[in-house]
Amino acid sequence: MTPNETTIAPPNAGEGGGDSHAPAGPRGCSFLDAAGWGKGAGARYVLGAFLVFIYWQAAGAIVSLLFALRMADPGLSLREIAESLSSPSTFGPLRGFLLINMVHPFLLLGLIFVVRLIHRRSLLSLATARPRLRLGRVLQGFGVWWALCCLSALVDYALAPASYELRWDPGLFFVFLPLALLLTPIQTTAEELFFRGYLIQGLSRASRNPLLLACGSGFLFVLPHLANPEMGVNPILLILIYFLTGVFLAVISLRDGTLELAIGVHAANNLFSAVAVTFEGSIFDTPALFHTTHFDPAATLVMLIAMAVIFYTIFGRRRESP
Repeated sequence: MTPNETTIAPPNAGEGGGDSHAPAGPRGCSFLDAAGWGKGAGARYVLGAFLVFIYWQAAGAIVSLLFALRMADPGLSLREIAESLSSPSTFGPLRGFLLINMVHPFLLLGLIFVVRLIHRRSLLSLATARPRLRLGRVLQGFGVWWALCCLSALVDYALAPASYELRWDPGLFFVFLPLALLLTPIQTTAEELFFRGYLIQGLSRASRNPLLLACGSGFLFVLPHLANPEMGVNPILLILIYFLTGVFLAVISLRDGTLELAIGVHAANNLFSAVAVTFEGSIFDTPALFHTTHFDPAATLVMLIAMAVIFYTIFGRRRESP
């Protein structure tokens, strides 16, 4: 424990001092309030973020490389295999999708390790100060964002119908679908717990200004996406898209007091890109139902802003009551 650091138990944790591992926040309590539960000194968040990142990127990369060695064509050198990891689609749609998602369980495991052992509280406290995560709220966010993705795809199709192609391969699609339904929520939930949960909670130890927290989340969310292949189309606009995506997810989380909506939105967004519509050059080179060669970053930016405004209009008026 650092000097002057105290261990703070959650509100209403029970008689006799309570359990600092189990969040039990009262009505109106935000997930930001959980930042001080357990051992919540700012220095612990700096150390924790570093350890999570190392566990995520280093351990995940090693396991990905080991799987790539098993899946690669005979005769390729270790260097060639390592370089091919930057373009997982070279391994095929199913194996490539597995490689993309290989690192995210390590992000989740790193978070569990850091939150339990360094901060002495539960993983749930990254998402909510309530006793449990409300699955219904997650599904609300998922359903509305999925509908907005469908609307966006229809608008894009109307602008460039010739660029869309139906690639219906039942044998491949129904093998891929269970993988997408299993791995995509793990990926998106782990990222939300880290970027909107852990990192925002850590930043809140210095300031609880919503604008600073949202912009900080957006900036940090850009960094791991800089290596995505679509960045080569228009880096400036793609960076802006990822930044605004991070800001939007942070804003709805701060407004709602939990990560529930953001978890649903992120899962819907990535699952839609994996199984419904993907575009040439996307990191999601999957057997989606539709493929398009029409990817306009400027149009994507406009649609993102429009979708975010509609979503916030629906959910941002007030917090959901318990």
